[in-house]
Amino acid sequence: MGEPTREEFESLWQVMRGPFELVHGGPFTFVPIEGTDKIADFLLVSSAGRSIQVQHVRALTAVKNEGHLPDVAARFGDEVRQQLETAAVGDVFVSVSVCLRRGRRADLIGDILSFTKANAADAPILGRSAWCESSSVRLSEGVPAIEIWRRAPGAHGVVVGVGLADVESTPQPDPSHAVLAAIEQKCAKYGGGQPDVVLLVEPWPYPVDSFYRRTVLQLVAGRPTGFLDVWLTNNYPGSRWAERLVP
Repeated sequence: MGEPTREEFESLWQVMRGPFELVHGGPFTFVPIEGTDKIADFLLVSSAGRSIQVQHVRALTAVKNEGHLPDVAARFGDEVRQQLETAAVGDVFVSVSVCLRRGRRADLIGDILSFTKANAADAPILGRSAWCESSSVRLSEGVPAIEIWRRAPGAHGVVVGVGLADVESTPQPDPSHAVLAAIEQKCAKYGGGQPDVVLLVEPWPYPVDSFYRRTVLQLVAGRPTGFLDVWLTNNYPGSRWAERLVP
């Protein structure tokens, strides 16, 4: 998992720009920061000359499995998502566990596509009751578990979450707690935060779907962070939004 590129930072800024400028006024201009010895990853400079430092942290919504970094799961998920979008399956959330050692990549993806296309229309709407009552389906040794939900009204696009099951019983982090852990990590690192810095939390490699937004807000509500602001920013095709978690 490498440091985000300048283009990725700019892309994150474009997602959070609207709500950020509503809170802090604007407009703001993105300014990159070069070098490695730095507290912030980029600056936001207003037309009035105000400068705000922004520090980025990724909330890991996948775990490492026997040398497989979350990048591997993210790339696999992107392939599945792109093919589901081409197949026009609608606005769905697909959670799938795959064993990359138990089948050809094309066959694994084919199984996932076939199952999703056959079941998307009748899938429950993603929400707490559907989440608690859902049960996974085993497709093969290579796809030991898959679940599908239609996304809640107002949420558009295809979201695919991939867990690497090459190591059995490896727990996948709850996205809302992954966000909280990322915030606490930065607070601990800087001894209570940085009062002049905005902390930008990016769920990665999977987004925090709208289903979790309220849970995240409840978890961080009232927690002193020491940062000027904390923003949760999804930058995933079909799920791009930003929300201020704590002032």
